[in-house]
Amino acid sequence: MYSTLENIRTSLKLAWKHKTLWIFALLIAAGGGMNFGGFDGFGKKQYQEEDYLQEPYYSGTKKLSYTFSPGIEEMPRISGASVLGAEARPQDFFLEKLGEVDLVYRGIAVGIGFLIFLIYAVFVGFLLRGWSRGAFLAGTFKGIKNHDFNLKGLGKIALTNMYRFVKLDLLLTGVILASLLIIGIVYFLNSQISDNAVLISVLLSIFMMILLSLFVLSLTYSYRRVLTKKESSLETLVFGFRTFKNNIGKTIKLVLGNFLVASVLSIGLIMIMGVLAGILFLTGTLLFRDDSITPLLIAIGILSGPLLITLVILIQAFAGYVNTFKEFAWSGLYMYIEGIDENTVSNLIGERQNE
Repeated sequence: MYSTLENIRTSLKLAWKHKTLWIFALLIAAGGGMNFGGFDGFGKKQYQEEDYLQEPYYSGTKKLSYTFSPGIEEMPRISGASVLGAEARPQDFFLEKLGEVDLVYRGIAVGIGFLIFLIYAVFVGFLLRGWSRGAFLAGTFKGIKNHDFNLKGLGKIALTNMYRFVKLDLLLTGVILASLLIIGIVYFLNSQISDNAVLISVLLSIFMMILLSLFVLSLTYSYRRVLTKKESSLETLVFGFRTFKNNIGKTIKLVLGNFLVASVLSIGLIMIMGVLAGILFLTGTLLFRDDSITPLLIAIGILSGPLLITLVILIQAFAGYVNTFKEFAWSGLYMYIEGIDENTVSNLIGERQNE
């Protein structure tokens, strides 16, 4: 008999026992963080007035003229009349023309940047995420059935199924982008005909978030199906929707249970961080008993480095543990629904082929 509470309790123990799976949990998170820095001012050259301006003079008609260095095309005469109250300057006209050429460099920069983004997103982001997910879920299956496993074996299983996971991840990304596009189009159209465009867009965003949440929950089952059944991505996706619909009660209970446990663990982490900060302050106070605050600040400065490193490690370990616990819980529910037995876990897709 399945129990959500028992599933969560067992998952907490398994997540602590199999700490090697924390690595894959962090890799999945890293593969999803696709950041791209723009090229601000790429290809732009800083021009100084003395590079092209020799000496100004005034003609008899009071029009301002300039003599330019060789290699620079002679500029037309510019009126000495003020523009917005300021005297006309030849470099304004020169840089305006130069900006037309600079557009070519900016276009090249955008093209290079977009290419870099594709390389990172596809080959580093999606592939790393797909491989890590396959190894991670295979580890949860084996952990639940008390099977021995190692990183090499999980990696081989993941390689066999990596592209099937990537397809599902790409589908999820496409659905998210399509949702954002729909929200943007609706907002634009309503802004032209209605004064309640913002309200309508907010309501639509909430509705789309609910649909996306249901889609992600169905993918939770689809991801695990990849390891236990050879079929097309469409069939795997349909399986996820059908399983979610038929087990919506158990799914919602597990969502709430995971959220509650993760919240309690987060409060515990905050308390630990507070204790470490208190230790830092007390240590500085005891070591430097002085009326001046300067020694205390020096102590805090010396100890803050090791403390910061400790906090970073603690936060990463916490994230790895919580995500591993959640995936164990979802795998436990999936294995109960599908009746996954010892033989199935011993023959996950990709395991026998790679021996």
